Amino acid sequence: MPTTLPDQELARHLDRVLKGDAPLDAPAVDALIAAAYGDDGRLSGAERTMLRAVLRDHPERLTPAGAERLLLLDRLDNATLREAAWRLAQDGELSATDVTELRALAEADGRVSGRERTTLIALLDFHAGQLTPAAKAALRALAGLEEAVATPEAPAGAIELGGEGARRVYRLSDGRLSGDSHAAPRTFDETGDVLYRAAKLIDDLPGGVKLFAASTAAVDAGLRNQLEAAMVAGREPPAGTTTTQALQMRSSAFTCLLHLAESLPTTGEHLAEKRAAEEAAAAFARAEEHPVLAEAFAMFLHRADGLSAAGRQAADALFAQRVPTAPPYGGWFAPGETQPTVVVHWSAGRGSEGFYKGTVELLQRAGFTAEGEVSPRGPSWFRRTWPDLVVRLRLKEYASDVFDGMDDPAVHIVGYDGHSDIGRNMRRALARAPDQVGHKLVFYGLCAGKDALFRVRARYPEAQVLTTFNSSYFRTADAGDGRRMVESENFNALIEVLRGIEARADWKAIRDRIREDAIPRYWKGHHALPGGMNYVTPIDTGLRQTVLDLDADGQADALDRLVDFNAFDVATDTRAEFHARDPERPAGALAGTEVHVAANTCNTAMLYNPLTKKYNDTGRIVGAGYVDMKADAGIVRWSEIELDGEAAWALEVNRHYAHMSEEALRAVALYSWNAHVWQRDPSRYRNRWRASTWQSQPERPDRADVLLMGLLLATFTLAYDMNEGFAGPHHRDREIWDALLVRFGLPPIDIRAPWALIIDEHHDYAGSPAMVTAWREKLDAETIAALRGDGPLVS
Repeated sequence: MPTTLPDQELARHLDRVLKGDAPLDAPAVDALIAAAYGDDGRLSGAERTMLRAVLRDHPERLTPAGAERLLLLDRLDNATLREAAWRLAQDGELSATDVTELRALAEADGRVSGRERTTLIALLDFHAGQLTPAAKAALRALAGLEEAVATPEAPAGAIELGGEGARRVYRLSDGRLSGDSHAAPRTFDETGDVLYRAAKLIDDLPGGVKLFAASTAAVDAGLRNQLEAAMVAGREPPAGTTTTQALQMRSSAFTCLLHLAESLPTTGEHLAEKRAAEEAAAAFARAEEHPVLAEAFAMFLHRADGLSAAGRQAADALFAQRVPTAPPYGGWFAPGETQPTVVVHWSAGRGSEGFYKGTVELLQRAGFTAEGEVSPRGPSWFRRTWPDLVVRLRLKEYASDVFDGMDDPAVHIVGYDGHSDIGRNMRRALARAPDQVGHKLVFYGLCAGKDALFRVRARYPEAQVLTTFNSSYFRTADAGDGRRMVESENFNALIEVLRGIEARADWKAIRDRIREDAIPRYWKGHHALPGGMNYVTPIDTGLRQTVLDLDADGQADALDRLVDFNAFDVATDTRAEFHARDPERPAGALAGTEVHVAANTCNTAMLYNPLTKKYNDTGRIVGAGYVDMKADAGIVRWSEIELDGEAAWALEVNRHYAHMSEEALRAVALYSWNAHVWQRDPSRYRNRWRASTWQSQPERPDRADVLLMGLLLATFTLAYDMNEGFAGPHHRDREIWDALLVRFGLPPIDIRAPWALIIDEHHDYAGSPAMVTAWREKLDAETIAALRGDGPLVS
């Protein structure tokens, strides 16, 4: 009788590992697996349970590669194939002859079962480094990956889950999803198609509604096995599969897998299967390397409802790992380096405010010294030495080249302080931005920088980004040879970031320093975030999700449950943009960047109008993408939703207007939002109008005022879009303006009067009740009478 039970060797090894603090990477996990197999070449049930517990209880210790090793081992569900493969691989290689032995074992009963197929697929990854090319091809053929990712047989008795026509989704009696009520999907493409359909259904579900009803443990396991096999197949797809198809397979399968974990109860016979689905989702998320999917999977897990306590703990731990809690010190500094150098490329804005000269003087007051001569517009180099950090800062005047340093591995921080030009300066800079090389922090300080965040993140998904939330303040003074910027929140914030880097502080500490020390108390009262804060840091995930759209489907990340790589971009047709046209695709298949831009434009515009600011100064408008509406149902639809416990508005756009230009949709969104809030509560609108102007006539505002305010908001976005026309309205401004008047049944009105009011304004850029009054006084009585009519405000 042996003196040591078979699983005690693993237990002792595991105890030693967990008492240390080294990360559980692939080699460490392989050592644990070797300890489990080491006594008799077998993996007992107790040993598998202990290894599973590492996945469940120690996610923070596991590296992505280590988590993937454990997950793959757990997917080797067929003990006969698992143990045979381990034995055959002990000589360091799995050959085609070895696979022949595995084939004999798998086909011993005349067929390869679903459980055996899942194990064979996992073996491809688990023993990837030991497979010869011939063995890999033979194992892929045996696993059916050249033709299938699921067993072709399917029992009868399917439940329809949703979808229309040829895009219906069924759940078969063995749990798997299919587009055919009588057979399981046979090929990679068929599986990818049905999982994408199911994921789209999940993405559109109302809160609290579940697509997957709990069934027997065996049926739930059937769905989980199908989804896990699809995740594996998405990492190593069949020949001829495009990168986009592989990414979409993983994305769709993950959305379905996480929804399964959310749907299953935490009690009784379902708990074990729920935990298996949670563990699989967490492990796949940890192993994901694509930057967009890696971020999205962690975010989806973090937001998931109904997870078990252990599942919630693992989800939150992964989210904490994926969110950069500190600047990228590991990528910047060598271990033990006490006085490293950080290189900053900083652009100062253009304008009569003297941003460049002011920044030179602010740097000198902050202890920086010039390296050589300071040129009138730059580039000029400055240096400051702290005990634990040297900073070299290159300063130059803005020339649409803010991001030029992104491809230089020696540059650590790229930034800007100056005017936003209503979002145009960042768009111009990104148009010529190079690819990122090395670890970067991007800090652009300007008014409402959050509204350009989705563009910056789309261009640089691996960079850390710091920017402003709403208006950013600076102060100027006359210096004899012109004005100078003598104080700037953004410059102060840059200094606090550098001081935090010198202390190797995390983002929470840096954020606290910015809030307390960078923003003077006389500006704090103007900022909408708690404590007078005005900066969105990498750890402000809730704020970021409302303004980001990782997959460009028009739906803000705060509402998304699926990363969609299939979105089709409809060509813009300015000649017919105010006329409905069928895009010949469902709403969910359309790219929605224009919708997201329109929502962000609304958030920006409302900061610069005293009436609309009373409704929305915290960015509570989010894009909700294109929706399936009748052709004659209108262009946009506003929904009032709850977001993070607060009221918000979701902008939905009729898919029949997917060909509308960005400029036109922005104008329509602003015009229609103003009409929406008036129609929802005229008394509230009237009270806020009166509170935002010294003019307080009892009969105002009336219908004419509301329409003119909507037109002023539309004029703002036309005047400040990417079409330059400061000498007068651009020809596209006129085209859109005239079409908007006709579309909404308004009388002919010359754009030049509202355009001049907007361009001449230097504070309320998006209009005000006072500007409406000034404009109204210039209109003839016939026009006023038409505006005061009783027709619908929006059609």
